[in-house]
Amino acid sequence: MTASLADALVASDRLYFGLNGQTRRIGPFQLSWITGYEALPAGAVGHQIDPVGAGAGGDELSDQLDRVEQSFARWCNPVVRLYLRDCPEMRQALLRRGYGSREEVGFVRTEPAQPADPGIELLAVDSDSHWQEKLALQSGSDQAVDGHACRPEDWVGLERTRSKSGQLRFHLILRDGQVHGTFGLMQLGPLLRVKNLYLRPASRGCGIGTAALHALYQRIDGNTIQAVGLVALRGKDGEHFYRACRMREVCTLTEWTLRLK
Repeated sequence: MTASLADALVASDRLYFGLNGQTRRIGPFQLSWITGYEALPAGAVGHQIDPVGAGAGGDELSDQLDRVEQSFARWCNPVVRLYLRDCPEMRQALLRRGYGSREEVGFVRTEPAQPADPGIELLAVDSDSHWQEKLALQSGSDQAVDGHACRPEDWVGLERTRSKSGQLRFHLILRDGQVHGTFGLMQLGPLLRVKNLYLRPASRGCGIGTAALHALYQRIDGNTIQAVGLVALRGKDGEHFYRACRMREVCTLTEWTLRLK
């Protein structure tokens, strides 16, 4: 089951970036972008969905990457952002072109949890006022949840656009009626995928994030939902937090980025 959950976790990431947007194939890559937001780091990304063919020479691969980078340039996106699992040929090609990388860790939890903190409420964001509360929550930083620079209004606008697909729903995390955080939920087969979990700085270290995850763990029934999953940057606070919440590592992804001149 671990392998299938890992595959579902990777597929859910690719699905998320294409929600309510457009996609295009260039060689082994699928590019996904949201019209009107394609200049943002999270508004346009690429995923390697096929291995580099045995007959693909260096010139062919270089041409494919040229076309990928030209797409980002047309979108006026300053950062080419590509995701790979494990492809040595592509990794070497990206290194030669000056790409930098950072590793992301895929986590899942397959065991239900004990009843969560009764003061915790997960409120679906389904009205203009809820979206305004979410914007107010995230308005204190120009760095988005994914670690890339982004104005809060652009980030929340992008999330709202993706949510209109009907496959992604955002929630506010409340404790005793006060808003402390937010996250998105989408389901892919038996996987309940958590996206963009965010707690306001003053609310961290108070057990609120743990209680919110435990509320999600309670939804694991071994049938319709077999696991709760998410992704975190290797070596950052999120990784340590999810391990402490008894999630286990099942896969890794590598994000490769190139800043265009």
